[in-house]
Amino acid sequence: MSHDSDGADRKSSPRIWVKIGLAVLSLVATGLLAEGVARLLLPVQQLVEVESSTTRRSRPGPVEEREQERGIDVVIDWSGHEGVRLYPAVRATIHNHTLSHRDVVIETNSLGLRHPELGPKSDDEFRVLVLGDSITFGDYVPFEETYTAQLESRLDGRRPRVTVINAGLPGAGASDELYHYLEICDAVDADLILVGMYLNDSQSGGRFYARSLPEPYASSRFLSWLVNRVEVLRISLWSNEVIPEIDPGWREDFQGDRRLKTGDMWNDQDAFDFEIYNASMDFGIAWNPQSWAILERIMRTLTLAARQREQKIAAFLFPVHIQVKGTVEDFGPQRSFAAMCESIDLPCFDLVQALRADWQANQTKLYYDHCHLTPHGNTVVAATLVEWLDEGHLIPR
Repeated sequence: MSHDSDGADRKSSPRIWVKIGLAVLSLVATGLLAEGVARLLLPVQQLVEVESSTTRRSRPGPVEEREQERGIDVVIDWSGHEGVRLYPAVRATIHNHTLSHRDVVIETNSLGLRHPELGPKSDDEFRVLVLGDSITFGDYVPFEETYTAQLESRLDGRRPRVTVINAGLPGAGASDELYHYLEICDAVDADLILVGMYLNDSQSGGRFYARSLPEPYASSRFLSWLVNRVEVLRISLWSNEVIPEIDPGWREDFQGDRRLKTGDMWNDQDAFDFEIYNASMDFGIAWNPQSWAILERIMRTLTLAARQREQKIAAFLFPVHIQVKGTVEDFGPQRSFAAMCESIDLPCFDLVQALRADWQANQTKLYYDHCHLTPHGNTVVAATLVEWLDEGHLIPR
């Protein structure tokens, strides 16, 4: 009995290995097929090439390890306890940017700002520090096409000389911008603080950027797509923890008696509302009064901090694209923004009407997606801001 059993085991062993081998080959073939389909149907992935990097904030490991990565993580530091930051003293090229499909050079100075190195402020210089998120950072266009650079260009020739400093942080919320200001305010020595706000600013940073894969996995278009989908799910599940002060049930409160439906979000109020409902933890959160209560506390603190340093401070608000390009006139967040600014005596400006007017007059592309501006969109913003700043006597004339 024992002898026959041993013989049966020896005969079955090769069969098991054959089955394992076939299973492995099947997985490999499936993976290759998925990659082939992905390369046919999906766009080329954005890659980042580091040209130089001399300093770092807090991530461990030698710079050489980070230079082998090909994602935006080589520029963005997610490790801090007070929000997202940029690595200082980095020069990198983003190839085939996901939004603009252009090759864009990103350079940061020793303060981790997308701006040339700042020396001591001269007697004949007026500095404007612009806080903001990815719209301000503008990593999808060359530096000279960002609205901050165009703003400085439009102010060229004034006395004192006006320097506009881009302190945008990708994925940042108002709380990140407050902490960022406190870190760099003394070194920058600005005369005016401008806060470029967006509708999701009551969120904290890091939610709106998916992490990238390291090499060699970043070369796979299929894996990159899959990881991005997983990140979107992770962010969605995590969102209730990001803002514990906001009742996650507000989405259903918003729905109320509204007739939400898919359709023409540009021209139909019900379809417009459906977009807000689906973006309830992104730009849609601006339709929740609780988010403005959070923002008021943050902006009041930032305003007090600036005024204690005898700095002027003002804010402006970017709209979402469906408020600009459609016929639905739903400007509830803009009214909340104005009320917040009035309550803390903060000069402010709402960009929605200027962008709507340009779109209706020119039909020239303003957005790459729902909020990130094209070079033309940045031009409209810069020109509008100059007029507002002059009217409010916030900058030298």
